[in-house]
Amino acid sequence: MQLSRFAPLCVAAAWAASTLGSPAWAHDEATLDAMVSAHGGQLRMAGIYHFELVVAPVAMAGQGVTVQVYVTDHLGQNINTTQASGSVSFVSGTHRTQVSLSPQGDNALAGSLAQRPKPGTQAVVSIAPVPGQAPLQARFTRLQAKPIPAGHKPTNHAEMPKDAAHQH
Repeated sequence: MQLSRFAPLCVAAAWAASTLGSPAWAHDEATLDAMVSAHGGQLRMAGIYHFELVVAPVAMAGQGVTVQVYVTDHLGQNINTTQASGSVSFVSGTHRTQVSLSPQGDNALAGSLAQRPKPGTQAVVSIAPVPGQAPLQARFTRLQAKPIPAGHKPTNHAEMPKDAAHQH
């Protein structure tokens, strides 16, 4: 039988097809932390999206500390956020500060904090990428900047409109 010599190839193809959709291919937090992010923030998965949280290192005069969340797919392609809504809750011990996010640019949402979060603060990002869609959440535990890839123009936090977001 000639079919038998193709059996190992068929088994391998069937195994590959069955595992491509399995969670084993998903990025865990360690994998996401090791990835270079486009804007120097921390990456997390939320459903079919990647959220990149960027907290400015210092407050801008009269504007506070800029908080931005960039939304991409798993291949790093920008997701349109012009109709998105969301918030970030910063939690440190029993203290909680919530920041509303408004669309900014083609794949970001932004808001501002009165002051930079203290070390050890966790953040929970909640974004509804499409109106009427249930918000997706991601938890961020490390709010430190990462290196920005060579040749990438970093976001100018001073260009953020003053009324783009509000602190609650």
